[in-house]
Amino acid sequence: RQPIGASDFNGESWTFDDVSNLNQSATDFDLRFFSLWRENDYIKPMLDMALSINPQNIKLFASPWSPPAW
Repeated sequence: RQPIGASDFNGESWTFDDVSNLNQSATDFDLRFFSLWRENDYIKPMLDMALSINPQNIKLFASPWSPPAW
């Protein structure tokens, strides 16, 4: 199981569309601030490595932990 976004396994809370650090009442329904940088920098390389070792027998289940705070 691979959490989508932050979970209780992370040292900090974050989502793919954080705007609360810009403005407490901000929303981003157009997803202008949507970013996968944490996944691309940290999680995707580990998943790629696992898949390269045994691609036939690894199944991933991705599930969201929580929605953006806004």
